[in-house]
Amino acid sequence: KLITPVKNEIQNKRKLVIIPDDIIGTIAFEALFSLDNNETVEIHLNKLDFLIKNYDVVYNYSADLWLSTLKNQNLKKEDPLSLVGFAPVFKSENNEGLILSNEGNINDSLIYDLATRSGALHNETVKELNHSEEELDAIINLFKKSGYKYRAYLNKEASKNNFMENINNYNIIHIATHGFSNDKNPELSGLLFYDDNSKKDTTQNLEPKTKGFLYSGEMYNLNLDADLIVLSACETGIGKLINGEGIISITRGLLYSGAKNLIVSLWKVGDESTKDLMVSFYKNYIEGNSKSSALRNAKLELINNSETAFPKFWSGFVLIGVD
Repeated sequence: KLITPVKNEIQNKRKLVIIPDDIIGTIAFEALFSLDNNETVEIHLNKLDFLIKNYDVVYNYSADLWLSTLKNQNLKKEDPLSLVGFAPVFKSENNEGLILSNEGNINDSLIYDLATRSGALHNETVKELNHSEEELDAIINLFKKSGYKYRAYLNKEASKNNFMENINNYNIIHIATHGFSNDKNPELSGLLFYDDNSKKDTTQNLEPKTKGFLYSGEMYNLNLDADLIVLSACETGIGKLINGEGIISITRGLLYSGAKNLIVSLWKVGDESTKDLMVSFYKNYIEGNSKSSALRNAKLELINNSETAFPKFWSGFVLIGVD
Protein backbone atom coordinates (compact mmCIF):
# COMPACT_ATOMS: atom_id res chain seq x y z
CA LYS A 1 0.00 0.00 0.00
CA LEU A 2 2.81 2.44 0.78
CA ILE A 3 5.73 1.44 -1.44
CA THR A 4 4.37 -0.57 -4.38
CA PRO A 5 2.53 2.43 -5.96
CA VAL A 6 5.86 4.29 -6.30
CA LYS A 7 8.08 1.28 -6.91
CA ASN A 8 9.00 2.31 -10.46
CA GLU A 9 9.76 5.91 -9.45
CA ILE A 10 12.16 4.94 -6.66
CA GLN A 11 13.89 2.19 -8.56
CA ASN A 12 17.67 2.74 -8.77
CA LYS A 13 17.52 5.62 -6.29
CA ARG A 14 19.93 5.80 -3.35
CA LYS A 15 17.98 7.88 -0.85
CA LEU A 16 14.30 8.38 0.00
CA VAL A 17 13.00 11.59 1.56
CA ILE A 18 9.71 10.67 3.22
CA ILE A 19 7.16 13.29 4.30
CA PRO A 20 4.49 11.22 6.06
CA ASP A 21 0.94 12.44 6.65
CA ASP A 22 -1.28 11.93 9.68
CA ILE A 23 -0.86 8.69 11.61
CA ILE A 24 1.64 7.39 9.03
CA GLY A 25 4.14 9.62 10.82
CA THR A 26 4.42 6.93 13.50
CA ILE A 27 5.64 4.29 11.03
CA ALA A 28 9.28 3.35 10.62
CA PHE A 29 9.35 2.88 6.84
CA GLU A 30 12.77 1.22 7.06
CA ALA A 31 11.15 -1.85 8.63
CA LEU A 32 8.63 -2.38 5.82
CA PHE A 33 9.21 -5.46 3.69
CA SER A 34 7.54 -7.49 0.95
CA LEU A 35 6.96 -11.22 0.70
CA ASP A 36 6.43 -13.34 -2.37
CA ASN A 37 3.20 -15.30 -2.44
CA ASN A 38 4.97 -18.50 -1.45
CA GLU A 39 6.91 -16.97 1.45
CA THR A 40 5.97 -16.69 5.11
CA VAL A 41 7.15 -14.39 7.88
CA GLU A 42 8.74 -17.35 9.64
CA ILE A 43 11.84 -17.06 7.44
CA HIS A 44 14.98 -15.71 9.09
CA LEU A 45 14.62 -12.04 10.03
CA ASN A 46 17.96 -11.05 8.58
CA LYS A 47 16.89 -12.52 5.24
CA LEU A 48 13.82 -10.27 4.93
CA ASP A 49 14.04 -7.56 2.30
CA PHE A 50 13.57 -4.61 4.66
CA LEU A 51 13.34 -1.23 2.93
CA ILE A 52 16.48 -0.10 4.76
CA LYS A 53 18.50 -2.69 2.84
CA ASN A 54 17.87 -0.80 -0.39
CA TYR A 55 17.73 2.88 0.56
CA ASP A 56 19.02 5.59 2.85
CA VAL A 57 15.96 7.11 4.50
CA VAL A 58 15.33 10.69 5.67
CA TYR A 59 12.07 12.12 7.05
CA ASN A 60 10.65 15.61 7.22
CA TYR A 61 7.38 17.34 8.11
CA SER A 62 6.75 19.26 4.89
CA ALA A 63 8.26 19.82 1.46
CA ASP A 64 8.64 23.54 2.23
CA LEU A 65 10.51 22.89 5.48
CA TRP A 66 12.75 20.32 3.81
CA LEU A 67 13.59 22.63 0.91
CA SER A 68 14.24 25.69 3.06
CA THR A 69 16.48 23.73 5.45
CA LEU A 70 18.32 22.23 2.48
CA LYS A 71 19.00 25.68 1.03
CA ASN A 72 20.24 27.01 4.38
CA GLN A 73 22.54 24.03 4.85
CA ASN A 74 24.02 24.39 1.36
CA LEU A 75 24.80 28.06 2.04
CA LYS A 76 26.65 27.26 5.25
CA LYS A 77 30.35 26.45 5.12
CA GLU A 78 31.17 22.94 6.31
CA ASP A 79 32.89 23.06 9.68
CA PRO A 80 35.07 20.24 11.10
CA LEU A 81 33.10 17.76 13.17
CA SER A 82 32.72 18.61 16.84
CA LEU A 83 30.55 16.94 19.47
CA VAL A 84 29.21 17.66 22.93
CA GLY A 85 27.53 14.77 24.73
CA PHE A 86 25.33 14.49 27.80
CA ALA A 87 24.63 11.30 29.80
CA PRO A 88 23.10 11.80 33.26
CA VAL A 89 23.12 8.00 33.88
CA PHE A 90 21.16 8.28 37.20
CA LYS A 91 23.20 5.74 39.16
CA SER A 92 20.95 3.92 41.61
CA GLU A 93 23.56 3.48 44.35
CA ASN A 94 23.80 7.25 44.70
CA ASN A 95 20.03 7.80 44.54
CA GLU A 96 20.64 10.12 41.63
CA GLY A 97 17.41 9.02 39.99
CA LEU A 98 15.11 10.65 42.54
CA ILE A 99 12.74 13.03 40.81
CA LEU A 100 10.59 15.35 42.92
CA SER A 101 7.75 16.21 40.61
CA ASN A 102 3.99 15.94 40.33
CA GLU A 103 3.59 16.12 36.56
CA GLY A 104 0.95 13.40 36.55
CA ASN A 105 0.22 13.49 32.81
CA ILE A 106 3.66 12.30 31.78
CA ASN A 107 3.80 8.76 30.46
CA ASP A 108 5.07 6.05 32.79
CA SER A 109 7.18 3.58 30.82
CA LEU A 110 8.72 1.58 33.65
CA ILE A 111 6.24 -1.28 33.49
CA TYR A 112 8.39 -3.01 30.87
CA ASP A 113 11.04 -5.57 31.74
CA LEU A 114 13.41 -4.32 29.06
CA ALA A 115 15.68 -1.57 30.35
CA THR A 116 14.45 1.40 28.37
CA ARG A 117 15.38 5.04 28.01
CA SER A 118 12.09 6.37 29.28
CA GLY A 119 10.84 6.86 32.80
CA ALA A 120 8.23 8.20 35.17
CA LEU A 121 7.83 11.55 36.83
CA HIS A 122 5.65 10.59 39.79
CA ASN A 123 7.84 11.00 42.88
CA GLU A 124 9.70 7.86 41.88
CA THR A 125 13.18 6.98 40.73
CA VAL A 126 14.03 6.61 37.08
CA LYS A 127 16.01 3.61 35.96
CA GLU A 128 19.78 3.75 35.81
CA LEU A 129 21.14 3.94 32.27
CA ASN A 130 24.38 1.97 32.50
CA HIS A 131 24.84 1.69 28.77
CA SER A 132 24.39 5.41 28.17
CA GLU A 133 27.73 6.06 29.89
CA GLU A 134 29.39 3.32 27.82
CA GLU A 135 27.75 4.81 24.73
CA LEU A 136 29.07 8.32 25.30
CA ASP A 137 32.54 7.08 26.29
CA ALA A 138 32.79 5.05 23.07
CA ILE A 139 31.58 7.96 20.93
CA ILE A 140 34.02 10.38 22.57
CA ASN A 141 36.87 7.92 21.94
CA LEU A 142 35.95 7.86 18.23
CA PHE A 143 36.16 11.65 18.06
CA LYS A 144 39.39 11.69 20.07
CA LYS A 145 41.08 9.19 17.76
CA SER A 146 39.99 11.19 14.73
CA GLY A 147 41.32 14.45 16.14
CA TYR A 148 37.95 16.19 16.32
CA LYS A 149 36.79 18.59 19.04
CA TYR A 150 34.67 16.95 21.76
CA ARG A 151 33.35 17.36 25.28
CA ALA A 152 31.44 14.91 27.48
CA TYR A 153 29.22 15.69 30.44
CA LEU A 154 28.52 12.62 32.57
CA ASN A 155 26.45 12.07 35.71
CA LYS A 156 26.22 15.29 37.76
CA GLU A 157 27.85 17.34 35.01
CA ALA A 158 25.07 16.39 32.57
CA SER A 159 22.86 19.20 33.85
CA LYS A 160 20.40 21.41 32.06
CA ASN A 161 22.63 24.41 32.77
CA ASN A 162 25.63 22.81 31.06
CA PHE A 163 23.43 21.88 28.13
CA MET A 164 22.16 25.44 27.69
CA GLU A 165 25.68 26.88 27.93
CA ASN A 166 27.19 24.56 25.28
CA ILE A 167 24.56 24.06 22.61
CA ASN A 168 26.14 26.53 20.19
CA ASN A 169 29.79 25.56 20.74
CA TYR A 170 29.58 22.26 18.80
CA ASN A 171 27.91 21.17 15.56
CA ILE A 172 26.76 17.81 16.97
CA ILE A 173 24.79 17.49 20.21
CA HIS A 174 24.31 14.00 21.63
CA ILE A 175 21.92 13.41 24.53
CA ALA A 176 21.68 9.93 26.08
CA THR A 177 19.03 10.07 28.76
CA HIS A 178 15.41 9.36 29.67
CA GLY A 179 12.79 10.81 27.34
CA PHE A 180 9.17 11.51 28.25
CA SER A 181 6.16 11.76 25.98
CA ASN A 182 2.91 13.56 26.81
CA ASP A 183 0.31 13.06 24.09
CA LYS A 184 -2.30 15.33 25.68
CA ASN A 185 0.06 18.24 26.33
CA PRO A 186 3.04 17.97 23.92
CA GLU A 187 4.71 21.03 25.45
CA LEU A 188 5.21 18.95 28.62
CA SER A 189 7.15 16.25 26.78
CA GLY A 190 10.89 16.49 27.16
CA LEU A 191 14.30 15.24 28.21
CA LEU A 192 15.70 14.59 31.66
CA PHE A 193 19.07 16.04 32.66
CA TYR A 194 20.79 15.76 36.02
CA ASP A 195 18.82 17.69 38.61
CA ASP A 196 21.56 19.66 40.37
CA ASN A 197 19.88 21.19 43.40
CA SER A 198 23.12 22.85 44.52
CA LYS A 199 23.08 25.30 41.60
CA LYS A 200 20.59 27.92 40.60
CA ASP A 201 18.88 27.21 37.30
CA THR A 202 19.80 30.20 35.14
CA THR A 203 17.64 29.10 32.23
CA GLN A 204 14.11 29.37 33.59
CA ASN A 205 14.43 29.97 37.37
CA LEU A 206 12.52 26.74 37.86
CA GLU A 207 11.74 25.10 41.16
CA PRO A 208 14.24 22.37 42.19
CA LYS A 209 11.73 19.63 41.41
CA THR A 210 11.76 20.46 37.70
CA LYS A 211 15.20 21.97 37.15
CA GLY A 212 16.59 18.91 35.41
CA PHE A 213 13.75 18.64 32.93
CA LEU A 214 13.95 20.30 29.51
CA TYR A 215 10.40 20.70 28.29
CA SER A 216 9.42 20.57 24.66
CA GLY A 217 7.83 23.99 25.00
CA GLU A 218 11.20 25.48 25.98
CA MET A 219 12.93 24.12 22.89
CA TYR A 220 11.31 26.65 20.57
CA ASN A 221 13.46 29.39 22.16
CA LEU A 222 16.90 27.75 22.01
CA ASN A 223 18.29 29.55 18.91
CA LEU A 224 20.27 26.53 17.72
CA ASP A 225 22.89 26.29 14.98
CA ALA A 226 23.64 22.56 15.29
CA ASP A 227 24.01 20.46 12.16
CA LEU A 228 22.88 17.34 14.04
CA ILE A 229 21.13 16.65 17.35
CA VAL A 230 20.90 13.03 18.44
CA LEU A 231 18.23 12.30 21.05
CA SER A 232 19.33 8.90 22.29
CA ALA A 233 16.22 8.48 24.42
CA CYS A 234 12.71 7.06 24.22
CA GLU A 235 9.80 8.43 22.21
CA THR A 236 11.52 11.66 21.20
CA GLY A 237 9.90 11.57 17.77
CA ILE A 238 6.26 11.03 18.77
CA GLY A 239 3.65 13.31 20.26
CA LYS A 240 0.19 14.70 19.69
CA LEU A 241 -1.40 14.25 16.26
CA ILE A 242 -2.97 17.52 15.04
CA ASN A 243 -4.99 17.86 11.82
CA GLY A 244 -3.02 19.78 9.22
CA GLU A 245 0.12 19.74 11.33
CA GLY A 246 0.93 16.06 11.81
CA ILE A 247 2.77 14.93 14.92
CA ILE A 248 3.77 17.66 17.38
CA SER A 249 6.75 16.40 19.35
CA ILE A 250 10.12 17.44 20.76
CA THR A 251 11.50 17.51 17.23
CA ARG A 252 9.31 20.43 16.14
CA GLY A 253 10.78 22.77 18.73
CA LEU A 254 14.36 21.83 17.86
CA LEU A 255 13.84 22.22 14.10
CA TYR A 256 12.04 25.51 14.66
CA SER A 257 15.01 26.71 16.75
CA GLY A 258 17.47 26.05 13.94
CA ALA A 259 18.65 22.44 14.17
CA LYS A 260 19.35 21.06 10.68
CA ASN A 261 19.05 17.32 11.35
CA LEU A 262 17.74 15.19 14.19
CA ILE A 263 17.96 11.51 15.07
CA VAL A 264 14.98 10.63 17.26
CA SER A 265 13.04 7.58 18.42
CA LEU A 266 9.48 6.56 17.57
CA TRP A 267 8.99 4.29 20.58
CA LYS A 268 10.54 2.97 23.78
CA VAL A 269 14.07 1.79 22.98
CA GLY A 270 16.35 -0.59 24.85
CA ASP A 271 19.40 0.79 26.62
CA GLU A 272 21.96 -1.71 25.31
CA SER A 273 20.72 -1.95 21.70
CA THR A 274 20.58 1.84 21.55
CA LYS A 275 24.22 2.02 22.62
CA ASP A 276 25.24 -0.44 19.89
CA LEU A 277 23.29 1.46 17.23
CA MET A 278 24.66 4.88 18.23
CA VAL A 279 28.31 3.84 18.42
CA SER A 280 28.04 2.19 15.02
CA PHE A 281 26.34 5.28 13.57
CA TYR A 282 29.16 7.60 14.67
CA LYS A 283 31.83 5.20 13.50
CA ASN A 284 30.27 5.21 10.02
CA TYR A 285 29.69 8.96 10.06
CA ILE A 286 33.28 9.79 11.03
CA GLU A 287 34.47 7.51 8.23
CA GLY A 288 32.82 9.87 5.75
CA ASN A 289 29.35 8.45 5.20
CA SER A 290 26.37 10.81 5.06
CA LYS A 291 24.11 10.84 8.11
CA SER A 292 21.47 8.71 6.40
CA SER A 293 24.03 6.23 5.08
CA ALA A 294 25.75 6.02 8.48
CA LEU A 295 22.42 5.32 10.20
CA ARG A 296 21.51 2.75 7.54
CA ASN A 297 24.83 0.94 7.97
CA ALA A 298 24.36 0.89 11.75
CA LYS A 299 20.91 -0.63 11.36
CA LEU A 300 22.22 -3.26 8.94
CA GLU A 301 24.81 -4.28 11.54
CA LEU A 302 22.04 -4.95 14.06
CA ILE A 303 19.97 -6.79 11.44
CA ASN A 304 22.92 -9.07 10.72
CA ASN A 305 23.12 -10.01 14.40
CA SER A 306 20.50 -12.63 15.23
CA GLU A 307 20.04 -11.21 18.74
CA THR A 308 19.12 -7.74 17.45
CA ALA A 309 17.61 -8.52 14.02
CA PHE A 310 14.03 -7.93 15.15
CA PRO A 311 12.93 -4.41 14.06
CA LYS A 312 12.18 -3.19 17.59
CA PHE A 313 15.95 -3.12 18.23
CA TRP A 314 16.98 -0.99 15.23
CA SER A 315 14.10 0.66 13.38
CA GLY A 316 12.87 2.96 16.15
CA PHE A 317 15.50 5.63 15.48
CA VAL A 318 14.91 7.79 12.42
CA LEU A 319 16.68 10.74 10.79
CA ILE A 320 14.63 13.92 10.37
CA GLY A 321 16.06 16.77 8.32
CA VAL A 322 17.98 17.10 5.06
CA ASP A 323 21.02 14.86 5.66
